Amino acid sequence: METLINPPTKHKDAYESLMKIYNSYNEFEGMVESPNGSLTGYNQKFSTLDSSLSSQLNEFRTRYPIAK
Repeated sequence: METLINPPTKHKDAYESLMKIYNSYNEFEGMVESPNGSLTGYNQKFSTLDSSLSSQLNEFRTRYPIAK
């Protein structure tokens, strides 16, 4: 991600979307690596983060489809 610090202007929106995905992924990964709290709370947070990351990825794929 460090190599993407200064994206070209035409890719600024894609960069911002990727940063949101990256941040959500890091939060999700941290939660999985270091679980804390009650099982119920953990499950709720897991579900919330999973849904959020999935939505962000789907939005990115819709906005920026892979050219074939």
